[in-house]
Amino acid sequence: PMVIEGGFKLAPWPEWRARWVTLLRSSGIGAFIGILPGTGATAAAFIAYADAKRRSPRSANFGHGEPEGVVASETANNAVSGGAMIPMLALGIPGDGVTAIMMGALTVHGIIPGVFLFRDQPDLVTSLFVLFFLANIMILVVGAAGAGLYAKLLQAPISLLMPAVVALSFVGAFAMRTNPFDFAVSIVAGVVGFLLRLNGFPLAPIIIGFILGTPLERSVRQGLIMTDQSFLAFFNSPIAAFLFALTALVLLQPLVKLAIRALRGTSNGA
Repeated sequence: PMVIEGGFKLAPWPEWRARWVTLLRSSGIGAFIGILPGTGATAAAFIAYADAKRRSPRSANFGHGEPEGVVASETANNAVSGGAMIPMLALGIPGDGVTAIMMGALTVHGIIPGVFLFRDQPDLVTSLFVLFFLANIMILVVGAAGAGLYAKLLQAPISLLMPAVVALSFVGAFAMRTNPFDFAVSIVAGVVGFLLRLNGFPLAPIIIGFILGTPLERSVRQGLIMTDQSFLAFFNSPIAAFLFALTALVLLQPLVKLAIRALRGTSNGA
């Protein structure tokens, strides 16, 4: 829906009613990914977006301002923060870069996140939960109050907007490792992405693989070192076996749907 100029703006009730399934599903995706250490909001947003696009009957509109895609990606992006707090508070393991900074700040003040935090300082944990609840309300207020102003950014000339985006992309690539070689990688990745987009390839799975590739390689290498180069150790844990089964189910789901549609088509033809 178009955002018009003027003060406080909220989506009309029909929009909420039409998107509540996507809202809940993307919230679950974001919270689950937030619990997994080292993933982060970017991966959650693209995974939720890809999931919504795969399920939506209006998938052709994704990438052209489809509200369902915006709801999916932004809901997952916001849900990551709460999920990332779970391993930090319960296990002392930061879920992402933001919680790693929070964990460092708490440690400086003599507060050690972990299993004993709930026993030794329950008031602090309760305060954190209340503040997160209030923060979500403030996000809604600030976002709705500034919707008209934010929409004006869309009116900026593309000749001014895109150079700024490219410049910020290069700055971000250089800031990660302060390595000039990353400039060349950014240019090559941009050209490859442009060619893939011209040929109709979806970019979301590629971006997800690019984001999660490094943590995956690092975790596999650490696991092999800990298990004396045994790949079977990855399947011994019930939790690991469940995650592998869940991954296989997600990968096979499109094939199962195609098979069911083919069988239904055959039955209808007969």
